[in-house]
Amino acid sequence: MHILRVYEEEEMLGLVAFEADMAMSKDEWMEMLDHLYENPFMNRKFASLLTNRVPHSL
Repeated sequence: MHILRVYEEEEMLGLVAFEADMAMSKDEWMEMLDHLYENPFMNRKFASLLTNRVPHSL
């Protein structure tokens, strides 16, 4: 996903910043994405993360 790629490629961000901003590990993020469309809870959680946790500067 684009958000994860930006964190991984951006020198000032990195995976540690991603996990801190999202309050979950990369593996948990990928697991959530795998079940995003089939699980209403994961869908709402994803929408909430995008709205409330992703820095607007990305």
